[in-house]
Amino acid sequence: MKTSPANSFLAFMTWFIGMVLPSDASVIGGRVLAWGRNDYGQINVPANLTNATAVAGGYSHSLALRENGTVVGWGRNLENQTNTPAGLNDAMAIAAGTSHSLALRSNGTVVIWGANNFGQTNIPVGLSGVAAIASGANHSLALRSNGTVVAWGHNSVSQSNVPGTVTNVIAIAAGGDHSLALRQDGTVVFWGYQAFNPPNPSLSSIAVIGCGMEHSLAVRSNGTLAAWGLNSHGQTNVPPGLTNVATALGGLAHSFALRKNGTVLGWGNNSSSQTNVLSDLTGVRAIAAGGSHNLVIVDSATVLPAPWFECSPQRPLLTSTGLVLRIKGLIGSGFVVLTATTNFVDWDPITFRTSFVGDLDYVHTSATNRPWRVYRVSESR
Repeated sequence: MKTSPANSFLAFMTWFIGMVLPSDASVIGGRVLAWGRNDYGQINVPANLTNATAVAGGYSHSLALRENGTVVGWGRNLENQTNTPAGLNDAMAIAAGTSHSLALRSNGTVVIWGANNFGQTNIPVGLSGVAAIASGANHSLALRSNGTVVAWGHNSVSQSNVPGTVTNVIAIAAGGDHSLALRQDGTVVFWGYQAFNPPNPSLSSIAVIGCGMEHSLAVRSNGTLAAWGLNSHGQTNVPPGLTNVATALGGLAHSFALRKNGTVLGWGNNSSSQTNVLSDLTGVRAIAAGGSHNLVIVDSATVLPAPWFECSPQRPLLTSTGLVLRIKGLIGSGFVVLTATTNFVDWDPITFRTSFVGDLDYVHTSATNRPWRVYRVSESR
């Protein structure tokens, strides 16, 4: 990522990628949207979350940074990765690994919480002057203001062994078991696991870097995108004609890009609908990719295009007939899926087919006398 990007778009990078330089922190607080896999509630954005300036995605958890420097977490929490440390109110950047989370404080120090099975939360003694952070699956990176990089945590394939050639760095990114650094001269340094992800010697004039689990992405200064590494699901097949890219990053086996016009595009594995980006979703300010889910920040006043439905009420009315839910803005395209829960642990899809256009009072008869709460509605052909 450039130290001073020419545009106001900013990817606050996520699982397998997480960095931001303080001078980049120009995203105005907005509203967080999420879609994709939801087995741990990782796309259930808290209703009271406002003024978000950054988002990050772990394998099954999500983070958001607010304008006031506080951090909110949700999703899987078995390793306390969403339990933001008390007193953290001056965060400038966030990042997320498989089961750990990081925050960069305004004083240049780092705070980490969550799983520590590989020492990924053991911040090196005396680490200060940090300008950016990144997280791999089980390792962590910090970029100092002097352009050097520090890494710690899992090191099975030398992903935490920073090469001596890594100097004059302006951006960092981390994949499952590999790491990237972007130098001031627009070249990229790679270290760690290389079986599916060898360094790309043809990279030059690079402005932004990103990683997925076993693949990497690089945005050139002309807005075009290069991708390489494991391509099991087409995650490195850059869509033809993709230009004006502001940033790009990856999840487990999918890729996600933000264009300079505020639109987003996804490709690769779509098993959890993580690449089903709405063509009419605009005004996106920042993006993140988790294992199999995505997060974006849009303006707080943005009117969500179908199929981002507003459910009314969010706690549906239960009657002797069943659950009654008013779904607003149906476009009659085919299948409708409600994501609902009775216990905040098990997430059940309720699917029905309709050609109805407009606001529909839907009755789910099998939900009688069950405390359902609906979190998301989507519509697809």
